[in-house]
Amino acid sequence: TTFCAGGSVNLTSSQPSGNVWSTIETTQTINVIGSGNYTVTYMDGNGCSSTSVPVSVTVNATPVTPIVTASGPIIFCDGGSVDLTSDQTTGIVWSSTETTATISVTSSGTFDVTYTDGNGCSATSSPINVIVNSLPTVTLGVLVDVCNYTAAFSLSGGSPAGGAYSGTGVSSGIFDPSVAGNGTHTITYDYTDVNGCSASAQQDIFVDGCEDLQEITNADVIVYPNPTSTQVNVYVQGALINNVKVFDGAGRLIAEYNETSEKVTVDLSQVARGVYHLDIALGDQVYRSRVVKN
Repeated sequence: TTFCAGGSVNLTSSQPSGNVWSTIETTQTINVIGSGNYTVTYMDGNGCSSTSVPVSVTVNATPVTPIVTASGPIIFCDGGSVDLTSDQTTGIVWSSTETTATISVTSSGTFDVTYTDGNGCSATSSPINVIVNSLPTVTLGVLVDVCNYTAAFSLSGGSPAGGAYSGTGVSSGIFDPSVAGNGTHTITYDYTDVNGCSASAQQDIFVDGCEDLQEITNADVIVYPNPTSTQVNVYVQGALINNVKVFDGAGRLIAEYNETSEKVTVDLSQVARGVYHLDIALGDQVYRSRVVKN
């Protein structure tokens, strides 16, 4: 007979008929939703009546609805968080089952808090919908080695498109080997998506002094033109070339020419600018030459 607002209790007379309740209802059972003292009077066929002992019903008021405030934006990127705080500090249970006044949210979801007072009556806050956006997947392709006198060039290979490059020797997406100087330099590609979430990728680029491009000790082996923008010729006077292998700056074989000839033409028109290595086989001897693709 004691309950919270919104609840009710059924009061039932022991007599199936002849009832008049203090609420003037005449059914055997009445449904009570408000506080008060309730009685029922029974009258028999002789007109004689008797009244029950009063039943006291207490309806406790609904407690104040708790209010939740967020410490910052409720839409943010993965790796971030937002604190949600209830104005009621005791007797609370969050939809996440936590019971502290403040909770830290790092994942998407709908969050509310329920406050229960000393009478066992509860009220629940308005829900707050937290959205956590994923970080973009960012990649940067391998950067080939270059000579320090190679002309400045636009960096590429960053994905998704639309990001920004940075690093030593980089300005407005253009890398200048002469500014960067000899050695290994880290290039960073940063990308921010439509949700404002950012991620980055890095690759190293090596700037070679290229002081001695001709490593060949056989004076009869000639590699020209070097540097080149399209193709390079390997020529041997008075002997035959058995094989020419082309390696990129990372040491990967990218082409091979199995020709028995005094002259072999190596096509570099479809490769990125950078430093490449030629292994030239003459009989049982192998000679190496570095070639620059502008």
